[in-house]
This record gives sequence, structure tokens and C-alpha cells, in this order.
Amino acid sequence: MANQGYHEIDSFPVDGAPATPVAANTIVTMSGTNAGNVAVAGAGATGIIGVTIEATDTNGYAAVRLIGTVRVQVGASNITAGQDIGSDASGHAIPLTPSVAGAGTLKGRAGIARGSALANNLVDVLLMPQDLFAA
Repeated sequence: MANQGYHEIDSFPVDGAPATPVAANTIVTMSGTNAGNVAVAGAGATGIIGVTIEATDTNGYAAVRLIGTVRVQVGASNITAGQDIGSDASGHAIPLTPSVAGAGTLKGRAGIARGSALANNLVDVLLMPQDLFAA
């Protein structure tokens, strides 16, 4: 029997695709609707698993980086190196701070920024998905 080891990158069907394509560099979670699918992470999303490294194909699949460092599309807020990174409503990187979801609220971390980036650019993120409680 072949070893079914863990992959750095895997291909997943994406909820809504191909009718609603998902861009590369988008934070995703496992779908709550369709088993085995991924979905664009929403604001304060928990259960983040990775980041798309290419846009969805004509069959509605996208390659998702699950571990390592990946480029992520930055949302409306600037990112500073070393910040915890969460998701905005479009699956774009935002600084993960208590004000994002409120103190004592569970929220998902995609990883830690390895560099700084201005809003609406790309930032390198070390993937370290984890659900955290805001302080």
C-alpha cells in the first residue's frame, strides 16, 4: 500500500467555483457545507487550513499550500513583520488583533508575517494555522 503522507500543497474543490472563481493568494478554510471542499475564509474565520497558490481552474479546483511560507494578498490594513495574520471577509491578510473579533472571542490565525507590506499588496506569511482566543 502506498504511503499517503502529508503534502505541502494539495488540490481541493472550492465552494462556488468555477462559477465564482477564487484568486491565488487567498486564505481558505475547510468548507462547512461540502465535505472535502475549501471555502474562502471570512472575517475572523476559524479553521484556516492554508492559502491558494493559483486561481481556481475550469473544474473548480485550486492548489492550496498547507505548510511553509506563502504569499498572501493583503487586505485594507498594512501588515508589519512579525504580526499574527488573520482573514478579512475576502480571504485577504489582515493583522490579527483583539479588536478584529473582540476580547474573549475565538478567531483563526493563518500564520505570522515574515515581512511588512502595504494594503492591497502581497506579504510572505509563515503558515501556522491555529484558532486563538483574543486577549
